[in-house]
Amino acid sequence: MKHIFQLEEQLGSQSYDDLDDLLADNYLEFGSTGKIYDKKAQLDRSESNPSVQFTVTDFDIQCLAADVVLATYWTHKHNDGEKLHLGI
Repeated sequence: MKHIFQLEEQLGSQSYDDLDDLLADNYLEFGSTGKIYDKKAQLDRSESNPSVQFTVTDFDIQCLAADVVLATYWTHKHNDGEKLHLGI
Protein backbone atom coordinates (compact mmCIF):
# COMPACT_ATOMS: atom_id res chain seq x y z
CA MET A 1 0.00 0.00 0.00
CA LYS A 2 2.83 2.41 0.82
CA HIS A 3 4.32 2.08 -2.67
CA ILE A 4 0.98 2.84 -4.37
CA PHE A 5 0.47 5.83 -2.04
CA GLN A 6 3.91 7.21 -2.95
CA LEU A 7 3.13 6.85 -6.65
CA GLU A 8 -0.17 8.72 -6.19
CA GLU A 9 1.58 11.54 -4.34
CA GLN A 10 4.10 11.83 -7.16
CA LEU A 11 1.36 12.49 -9.71
CA GLY A 12 0.81 16.02 -8.44
CA SER A 13 4.43 17.12 -8.47
CA GLN A 14 5.95 15.75 -11.66
CA SER A 15 7.17 17.52 -14.76
CA TYR A 16 5.43 16.68 -18.01
CA ASP A 17 8.21 14.31 -19.10
CA ASP A 18 8.42 12.58 -15.71
CA LEU A 19 4.64 12.18 -15.60
CA ASP A 20 4.68 10.81 -19.14
CA ASP A 21 7.14 8.14 -17.97
CA LEU A 22 5.22 7.42 -14.75
CA LEU A 23 1.75 6.91 -16.25
CA ALA A 24 0.84 3.80 -18.22
CA ASP A 25 -0.45 4.41 -21.74
CA ASN A 26 -3.87 3.05 -20.67
CA TYR A 27 -4.00 5.20 -17.48
CA LEU A 28 -7.47 6.32 -16.36
CA GLU A 29 -8.53 8.59 -13.52
CA PHE A 30 -12.13 9.11 -12.46
CA GLY A 31 -12.79 12.53 -10.93
CA SER A 32 -15.40 13.36 -8.32
CA THR A 33 -17.63 14.87 -11.01
CA GLY A 34 -17.55 11.64 -12.99
CA LYS A 35 -15.16 13.05 -15.58
CA ILE A 36 -12.64 10.51 -16.85
CA TYR A 37 -9.06 11.60 -17.46
CA ASP A 38 -6.84 9.50 -19.68
CA LYS A 39 -3.07 9.86 -19.92
CA LYS A 40 -3.24 12.68 -22.48
CA ALA A 41 -5.74 14.65 -20.38
CA GLN A 42 -3.61 14.21 -17.26
CA LEU A 43 -0.50 15.38 -19.12
CA ASP A 44 -2.41 18.39 -20.49
CA ARG A 45 -3.57 19.25 -16.94
CA SER A 46 0.02 19.08 -15.69
CA GLU A 47 1.11 21.57 -18.35
CA SER A 48 -1.72 24.02 -17.61
CA ASN A 49 -1.27 23.82 -13.79
CA PRO A 50 2.43 23.18 -13.16
CA SER A 51 2.50 24.87 -9.74
CA VAL A 52 -0.62 23.30 -8.22
CA GLN A 53 0.25 21.29 -5.10
CA PHE A 54 -1.94 18.57 -3.58
CA THR A 55 -2.14 16.72 -0.29
CA VAL A 56 -3.58 13.20 -0.31
CA THR A 57 -5.67 11.99 2.66
CA ASP A 58 -7.94 9.04 3.48
CA PHE A 59 -5.99 6.82 1.11
CA ASP A 60 -7.22 3.26 0.64
CA ILE A 61 -6.60 0.53 -1.90
CA GLN A 62 -8.43 -2.62 -2.87
CA CYS A 63 -6.75 -5.37 -4.87
CA LEU A 64 -8.96 -6.21 -7.83
CA ALA A 65 -6.54 -8.67 -9.44
CA ALA A 66 -2.91 -9.72 -9.05
CA ASP A 67 -1.76 -6.67 -11.04
CA VAL A 68 -4.72 -4.28 -10.56
CA VAL A 69 -5.60 -2.05 -7.60
CA LEU A 70 -8.33 0.49 -7.02
CA ALA A 71 -7.05 3.48 -5.07
CA THR A 72 -9.52 5.91 -3.49
CA TYR A 73 -8.58 9.06 -1.63
CA TRP A 74 -9.25 12.74 -1.06
CA THR A 75 -7.00 15.33 -2.62
CA HIS A 76 -6.76 18.85 -1.28
CA LYS A 77 -5.46 21.58 -3.58
CA HIS A 78 -3.20 23.94 -1.66
CA ASN A 79 -3.77 26.86 -4.01
CA ASP A 80 -7.51 27.25 -3.42
CA GLY A 81 -8.52 24.71 -0.77
CA GLU A 82 -10.67 22.76 -3.23
CA LYS A 83 -11.35 19.20 -2.11
CA LEU A 84 -11.77 16.46 -4.72
CA HIS A 85 -12.47 12.77 -4.29
CA LEU A 86 -10.72 10.61 -6.82
CA GLY A 87 -10.53 6.94 -7.64
CA ILE A 88 -8.02 5.30 -9.91
